[in-house]
Amino acid sequence: MRKSRFYAFFLLGLGVSFLAFFPMPSSAIDVSPLSIDYGYFIIGEDAPIAQNVLIYNDLATTPITFLGNEVEIIGPDLVDFAITNDTAENPLPVGATRTVEVTCAPLTRGVKTAYLRITSDDLTSPTVDVALTASANTRPIAGTYAGGSQIEFDGITQYAQAPYSDILDLTSGFTIEAWMNSFSISSGNHYAISNRDTTGTAGLGIGRNGGNFLITVYGVGDFISANKIFSPKIWVHAAVVFDTSNNAHLYINGAFEQTFNLGAPIASSTSGFMFGGSNSPTFEGWNRDIDELRFWNYERTGTEIADDMNRMLGGKEAGLVGYWKFDDGSGNILKDSSWYGNDATLYPPENLPIWVTPSESMGGFQSDIEQTTYDDVDTTITLGGYDEDNDPLTGWVTQLPVTGYGALYQFASGGGRGALIDSIPTEITDPYMRIIFAPDVQGTIYSSIVRWKVNDGALDSTNPTTYTITVIPAPTPPPTPTPTPTPTPTGTPTPTPTETPTSTPTETPTPTPTETPTGTPTETPTPTPTATATGTETPTPTATATATATSTGTPTPSPTPTPTPTPTPTPLPGQPVIVILTPASSMEPTTDTYTIKWTDEDEDNDAMISLFYDTDTTGTDGLLIQDMISEDSPIDQYDWDISLMAEGIYWIFGVIEDGETPPWIYYSPGSIMISRITEEDIRNHLLAIQAIPSERFIFADFNRDGIIDIADLIVMINRREP
Repeated sequence: MRKSRFYAFFLLGLGVSFLAFFPMPSSAIDVSPLSIDYGYFIIGEDAPIAQNVLIYNDLATTPITFLGNEVEIIGPDLVDFAITNDTAENPLPVGATRTVEVTCAPLTRGVKTAYLRITSDDLTSPTVDVALTASANTRPIAGTYAGGSQIEFDGITQYAQAPYSDILDLTSGFTIEAWMNSFSISSGNHYAISNRDTTGTAGLGIGRNGGNFLITVYGVGDFISANKIFSPKIWVHAAVVFDTSNNAHLYINGAFEQTFNLGAPIASSTSGFMFGGSNSPTFEGWNRDIDELRFWNYERTGTEIADDMNRMLGGKEAGLVGYWKFDDGSGNILKDSSWYGNDATLYPPENLPIWVTPSESMGGFQSDIEQTTYDDVDTTITLGGYDEDNDPLTGWVTQLPVTGYGALYQFASGGGRGALIDSIPTEITDPYMRIIFAPDVQGTIYSSIVRWKVNDGALDSTNPTTYTITVIPAPTPPPTPTPTPTPTPTGTPTPTPTETPTSTPTETPTPTPTETPTGTPTETPTPTPTATATGTETPTPTATATATATSTGTPTPSPTPTPTPTPTPTPLPGQPVIVILTPASSMEPTTDTYTIKWTDEDEDNDAMISLFYDTDTTGTDGLLIQDMISEDSPIDQYDWDISLMAEGIYWIFGVIEDGETPPWIYYSPGSIMISRITEEDIRNHLLAIQAIPSERFIFADFNRDGIIDIADLIVMINRREP
């Protein structure tokens, strides 16, 4: 910049005036440019952009001396700019140029403003500011949220306990929300969040009842969702808004699900909140992960819930009174990131819950999702995205399933199918990015892939995003064994007559005469056998023989009746068969892992096997252990992790099906006993009941397998001898 001055002089009172020009000192500093706009910037993708600022000394008669910091970045966003090169000639000779390189690399989104300040001994322009501006944005990510790091609770003894706090003693007009993942879906109540008091008459609990969502108002009752919410190993975001009229409004994955009328207020509890279980005699623990747990002291709207569910918070948001991110990663403290610092302690000390990384727990913001569904139902799949800037996102389907292997539909406002999605890219109309997948093919197993992207109004996501849907044949409800034909006994059994000679064979069909008659029978009766099939694999027929005789002397005994046993059911043509081999004996003891073995046969090698456990051997109402096991696998066994199973006695049954013939179902011949009893427990028990003297404890290995365990206790109890 060049500057000059002129002055006007007036001689007042003389009636004379004149204008005179006197040259004044000019600015020695000439700076170019005086402003730099770095333009639009994509954070994390664009390399730093550099611009040069030139400082001239082309008018001064003496060198220019730069003072103080000479050149520096000032202003509200100074951290987004940097001086990366400077010729730094000081003083600057007459006619010389100093070059300052300024780089822009924004760290956060928004319009960035700063200044390059130049300070010198120039009398007319001692400071010159060069304006620096840039606009920055982050690219959104397509995916679904599944938490960062988490804690795994075992559902048996592990939990986190927050101290009692008035700020958390909420009874109405508040919101609780969290991401939850259950490893298995067992029956009964299981609590992820609870502040039940010691009497069980105050506080509330949030968790699941089987696969349904559960809200418990202690002293009032349980409130269970109408729809199944939880599936094994699938993350679910749940938010419950408790209003001031004793209603609880449930939102699942950002969408309204159901309203419960509680009928009474929540009673204030003097207990702090427990995460992973409840303060009840049976604990009722949560058997997996919890993440991003938030307590708000007001009624959140559905829009607020949906907007925030897929992003982490700063912790200081208005109304946020508790915020446990579960991101600590180690130790025995679960930090509360809200203003109030209600950190929770992990228990028990000798068996702390396990910190897991996203890769170990299906956590993190996932771009590759997998889901299994049946071939006879439409499935709602929730896509989604994340934007660090919290810009509104739109979703777009970018890949459709292969023709003939499923179709996609928009999610209708009332649920169900909307418009068919038959071209790409197609914008997802549902505000929560839900779409409907409808299977095309029945009776076989196949996978379909859907891909999508999100846009924040300026940028598309570029990360690969895949939603894989595996479709399996729906089981025949309910799956029942093929009935066994009514057996026809061979031969004509002749019972030994008695005065009332009615014999009923039991499992060992050899009737025992109840009386030895005297006299000679006048008639040898022919029995009429009757057999009834019960539908089990090998039913035992029941035979009834009736005869009337007059005793006149010593009879000649007739042969013992021997009914022909019922054969194993014959499979239909092409029907695959499975036979469960283990457990082979009753109450086989085990604690952490059990190996299930079987044999199978399928002429087409296309059948799939599912394994279940049950508390009895009737029906097929057991719970799934593992499915999608190929019959063609060379290893006919499965290592079942039972470390989280409740103690008890269980049978195992397998189901093999090829989608063309009825399922074949087979129960194990024996059962397993899951027990956490230790050798010390058995020792104390045996000594307490004086089963053996202490000096003879070595002989407590009753079944002689080299170890002293629950099996020895069972043998001892059955034999009633030391």
